[in-house]
Amino acid sequence: MFLIILIISIETLTMRVLITVPTKSGYGGVTNYYLGIKEYWKENIEYFYFGRKPWRNIFYPFLIIRFIIRLICFKPDIVLLNPSLGDKALKRDFIYLNICRFFRKKTSVFIHGFNFEYAKNADWKWISANLNKALCIFVLSQDSRMN
Repeated sequence: MFLIILIISIETLTMRVLITVPTKSGYGGVTNYYLGIKEYWKENIEYFYFGRKPWRNIFYPFLIIRFIIRLICFKPDIVLLNPSLGDKALKRDFIYLNICRFFRKKTSVFIHGFNFEYAKNADWKWISANLNKALCIFVLSQDSRMN
């Protein structure tokens, strides 16, 4: 009986993490990175793939519904969003961030790409208002710290 309780306790200690990743068909830097480290995870990690092609925007409401279903069924302890610093990526991931907030899920944002042209003209009030909803923010670029 003690062994069964111990096994159940150890399984419940495993953190459940949901990570948004660009679709496998793109095989860009972020996708390759997460596919490469997938076998090394010690936690219960699940990827949520989203598309890149502009013509797929008509399916975006279904993608949001799929994301909500994944949140409800997988019940992650934390969600990791992976936008680049670009208009479309931030809009998409800020929608996900607000959905996570609605479902009271801890959310971190990992900004992989830093577009300086976008940064010059960006609406920083809107960006900071949304980023402040995240538990923490990671930025991959050292250059972004200097500018």
